[in-house]
Amino acid sequence: SGMWVNPPRLQDPDHAVALSESFFSTLCVLVTELPHAPPISPTDDISLKSIIKRELIHALAAEPRSHSEAMEAASSAVSRRDESSSSAGSSGGAGVFREAFAEVLREIGAQKNQGS
Repeated sequence: SGMWVNPPRLQDPDHAVALSESFFSTLCVLVTELPHAPPISPTDDISLKSIIKRELIHALAAEPRSHSEAMEAASSAVSRRDESSSSAGSSGGAGVFREAFAEVLREIGAQKNQGS
């Protein structure tokens, strides 16, 4: 009863490949979906920019978007984060959001231009 049981399906190389792919897929989701750290100071907008960047890349990968559609997608992601967050200093206001959005959009545009 103290022996290790080795099921036959673990001997199958195809099962090992599927299991490995599933493991790494789950690991990628866990690492990329972890919540961001709270801001260190009122001027710290790194987590805000990373949320905007993630949402913009997802939105633009799905289909071309106008500036207002892209801003709406990013804004809804920040709103969802603010609603689920119980901490006080969340997004910092519309002006901070617009500045962060514009900076992230320029960064994504520059990366796209370098890649094409």
